[in-house]
Amino acid sequence: MVLDIHLRSAQLLDDNAYHIAYERNHLHMSACPSTSVILSLKTNRSLWTEIQQSGTSNTLEYLPELQTHISTYGLRILPPSSYRQLFKQPPPEVLCLIFTSSIYSGGMVCRGWHRIVLSFGLVCRAWMHAFDLLYEDFFDRSSGSLSPSIIRFAAGLRLNPARASALIRRFSTLYFNRIPKPGETNEQASRSLVDILSTATLVQELKVADVVVDHKDIYMQALCGCTEVREIEIAQGYRHPGRGPPAYVPALFDVIQCMTHWPHLRALSIRQFVAGHLDSGSSISDKSDPVPYPRLEHLLLVGGEISGRELLCLTSPSLKKVTLADLTGLTHASLKEWLLAISPTLEELRIGRCTIRRENEYEGFAIDEVIGEMDKLHTLSLDGDFFSKLVLTRKARRPKSSTTHRITLVGQLPEIFTEDFLGVLEYTGWEDILLLNAAYRYPELFERAKAVAERNGIHLR
Repeated sequence: MVLDIHLRSAQLLDDNAYHIAYERNHLHMSACPSTSVILSLKTNRSLWTEIQQSGTSNTLEYLPELQTHISTYGLRILPPSSYRQLFKQPPPEVLCLIFTSSIYSGGMVCRGWHRIVLSFGLVCRAWMHAFDLLYEDFFDRSSGSLSPSIIRFAAGLRLNPARASALIRRFSTLYFNRIPKPGETNEQASRSLVDILSTATLVQELKVADVVVDHKDIYMQALCGCTEVREIEIAQGYRHPGRGPPAYVPALFDVIQCMTHWPHLRALSIRQFVAGHLDSGSSISDKSDPVPYPRLEHLLLVGGEISGRELLCLTSPSLKKVTLADLTGLTHASLKEWLLAISPTLEELRIGRCTIRRENEYEGFAIDEVIGEMDKLHTLSLDGDFFSKLVLTRKARRPKSSTTHRITLVGQLPEIFTEDFLGVLEYTGWEDILLLNAAYRYPELFERAKAVAERNGIHLR
């Protein structure tokens, strides 16, 4: 190997540092590993060099150790150009990127990051942009950190509401105190939440809970004003029953009405909801046909009563992932209609512990009826008594791909796991099948079924 390095004459700069520009040429035979030389210079005229070897292990073991180090304290690569303005201060966008990178470690926000950002902002007037980072994320609070007061935070925003509109992108009421501090009331906390939402109109991720019932109308008006929201989760608050004023959680009807103001909505999660208005109990059964929400991809509904008409209002031509759990009020006919409407795009479906009515004993289960139409569905989880073995037999086998088609079944085990199940394994399109407790309750049949599954390239658990 031949290595040729040309060092130019050293130049003494104004700050007593040396500058050397170097050129290098690599000439090597294919049998030898390549070598690279890295030179860096420091203010006290010392030099640090490192020769890095690259090549196969069987050639490196015969080479001597070619690595030396000389401690350095500074570095100057090139002098400032005489025709270019000296670098003084990076723009605010670059500063914010530097500040943001300093508060992350391993992809997670460092504990006490507020103090770090605050220390940046106090350095000088040009670094005051660091304070903007304090407003961007009110979503996840570090474990063990102090819980701030939503009342005091809202009071600060009232002095400068434009800051909330311009900066807040992620907001959760769970970030703040769940129980009012001495001297604070539930009414004040409720009003503070409404005031924050009224000003943070560009928020994109929302997680909100209840307000006092007297604030219901202005609360819903504030939610409708968040027109840039992409993800929203609505859940029960942490009030103790019988303590404080009556609470209001947005009803399903109210959420559907708000969705017409959220054109960018991609994910909707509602937990422990009621169907109609709190005071009137009205429903949307007499409303006009629903308008699809073009960007809604994820839907989660847990713990509530919902009608087929309301479920149809949550139809989207881009829905990919759906979770329904602990729901009442649905029929197999209405669920079938909705599943057929979203089947062209649906990829993941989970239905658990839902009460789904049948009009008569001859009516088929909704999921059994539509499973053959769900070409893109690759993950299915069912927990209850609303399916049969047809959910296995009607899943057509398709050519092998990078996506594994998985199904998890909880319940209906005596009806599904019989001798006939061995024949089902010969032609089902599911490649990963989990039958909860089957191995424990029917060990002999499970071992036979597992052998048939392996022969057909199926992972049975």
